[in-house]
Amino acid sequence: MLLKSTNRLRNTPFIVHRDFSYETRKKRAVLLALRKEIIRAVGDTKIHLNVDRLYVEGQVFTYSDKNGLKAGKLDGIGKLREMLRVDFTDSFRKIVAGGRDETNAGEVVNETEDELLAG
Repeated sequence: MLLKSTNRLRNTPFIVHRDFSYETRKKRAVLLALRKEIIRAVGDTKIHLNVDRLYVEGQVFTYSDKNGLKAGKLDGIGKLREMLRVDFTDSFRKIVAGGRDETNAGEVVNETEDELLAG
């Protein structure tokens, strides 16, 4: 009931966030970072995140530590490459590695979920 009323808080200093489990927050952080990378590389594409699923031009992508990025039963990175004609392999490795570029240690290429949500 509270989440349905959040539109009343628009233009006020208050914000309400959903409470997600640790696993869901972890998945969202990876998917949000990937979303940001896709927007940076491709620009104009239909893309949104719904809980722990990333939708790119209607295709559902999921992430887990065990299976990595998946588009249904297919490899998610391969599917993105096929759909968008961009290879996100290196970007995704950096995202999953915690945002550190192994060739240039110390360069952060990933942001926290709160920073990504802010802009």
